[in-house]
Amino acid sequence: GYQSAGDLKPPVNSGQGIDQGYRSVKPFRGTEVVVEAKGGLKVPTTSRGNQARLLDTDTQGLVQGADNWNVDRLTNAANSGNKAAQQMLRRLGGDVPESFLSATNTRVGQTTVSRLQGATGRPVATPLSGLENVSPVSEMVGATVIENTTRNLVR
Repeated sequence: GYQSAGDLKPPVNSGQGIDQGYRSVKPFRGTEVVVEAKGGLKVPTTSRGNQARLLDTDTQGLVQGADNWNVDRLTNAANSGNKAAQQMLRRLGGDVPESFLSATNTRVGQTTVSRLQGATGRPVATPLSGLENVSPVSEMVGATVIENTTRNLVR
């Protein structure tokens, strides 16, 4: 199974952070995954990977799901006392976690997952049509944890 690292936000300013972090414990020990969860009545189609339009940009110009956003938010949360973020940063050892977007159409309850890739700027969102067994996301999507995470974190 996979452990949820939980809410990876600073304790005080809970509106800014990574929605959810996961650590693979078996058989992918060491794999770190972060998921941005978005929802709305009209979610963009996945035909051209344009679900990345759902990702917000902060005042520093960092875009959710990009490598620099993830490291910035994990560091901010860790410095604010979030133990899960501190542990994830230690395990990453200077690397960046895999990044995914979970987008839910709240009208019909359909959730799609895209892999996010990009060090800076708006990440490229590649929809996962068949989730590989080697990815922690396959278990997350198959389980209720991603649905609950998405439901709880829709903004």
